[in-house]
Amino acid sequence: HQGPAPGSHTAWIANNIFNSLLTMTPPPELKVVPELAESWEVLDAGQTYIFHLQKGVTFHDGTDFDAQAAKWNFERILDPEVNSWVRPYYEDIETVEVVDRHTLLVRMKEPFGALHRELAGYFQGVPMASPKAFELYGQQWGRHPTGTGPYKLKAWVPGERIILEKNPHYFKKGLPYLDTLEFVVMRDPRTASA
Repeated sequence: HQGPAPGSHTAWIANNIFNSLLTMTPPPELKVVPELAESWEVLDAGQTYIFHLQKGVTFHDGTDFDAQAAKWNFERILDPEVNSWVRPYYEDIETVEVVDRHTLLVRMKEPFGALHRELAGYFQGVPMASPKAFELYGQQWGRHPTGTGPYKLKAWVPGERIILEKNPHYFKKGLPYLDTLEFVVMRDPRTASA
């Protein structure tokens, strides 16, 4: 969610690389369910959210996903210097606090009952990225996306193809089903249609 909106094709790829704290079941149900958070509590009429995070989850670079990493991701999106295109959806957040290694507290400026739906739905909420990868790659971080998702980036040839490979340490047992995903760029609309 850095910079301007990436477009639906990029989001499709990113949704395979990153997870959010919550997700949503497919239509028609569209129920908010746990993802990187195994459970959550809504207190103070929606002014305080407590997320209990999954244990044993790692980013593709081998670093741990924990409350500190989740806090870093929220604060990054809220940082005006980042110019995140989803920032307006989260501007009602007052503070993000680490309670302990696997517990994150999000306090809203005023009661807000829809945060869990925003985190589950719109463009995967706040996709959790590795703070270590960002530190390592700096401004080139976008070319080295490092999440907790079912697939990790194997190869990227700009304008030609992106290849994702199965994350062998994915926290959802038995997933993903496929070993490799390949996205081929077809610039000519007639070729793509054929």
